[in-house]
Amino acid sequence: MENILNRIDKIARHEGITITALEQRIGASKGVLSRALKKDTDIQSKWLVRICETFPRYNAAWIISGQEDMLRNENSRKANRIPFYKDVDEVRAVEEPENEYNLSYIDPGDWFPGATAATLYYNTSMKEYAPGCLLVLRQKHKIDELIWGEHYIIEYGDNRLLREIQPSEDKDYIYAYATNEATYLDGRYKYPPVKIGKKDIRSIFQVLGYVCKRQDNGAIYSTD
Repeated sequence: MENILNRIDKIARHEGITITALEQRIGASKGVLSRALKKDTDIQSKWLVRICETFPRYNAAWIISGQEDMLRNENSRKANRIPFYKDVDEVRAVEEPENEYNLSYIDPGDWFPGATAATLYYNTSMKEYAPGCLLVLRQKHKIDELIWGEHYIIEYGDNRLLREIQPSEDKDYIYAYATNEATYLDGRYKYPPVKIGKKDIRSIFQVLGYVCKRQDNGAIYSTD
């Protein structure tokens, strides 16, 4: 008889990804789902919530009980309005964003499931992103959920920067690296690595993806 774990496995196969990749997508440690599938044991309800949030086109009723269709009716999708910032320096954690700071909002649709914010990017420290592109973000609430080598916007002290993160030899710190390795004439990096104390991090947002416009025909992202 098909159970929740079988349906989660079916989601992974339908998405064309492995269970390990699905674990990463929902912020779970490696093996959380694969071990449960192998041993046919229960999983914590928080992972069901994460799966529903990360893969919104799948019917939550189907995931939990097997009832109704696997895929949701696209015409019934609710708008997912997330805060939109004009620059990385404005990105911040806001508990009740609709009541604060007079923010603008966008709806990322189903392209970026689990997105919680978006910002324009004008820096040159990360070679993957052209100045002026739109970064789509997901706020992470636990340092232990970070994935080394991924790109994050880190808010610490009065600073905010977009960097690739790597572990430090000191477990209480992380390293933040720019992928643009440009140097000054004297050989110094224009964007040197930054060592950040975990206790100093106020908020951190993972980059889910980005969008670039090839023609400048006016702003299209912001909705007040």
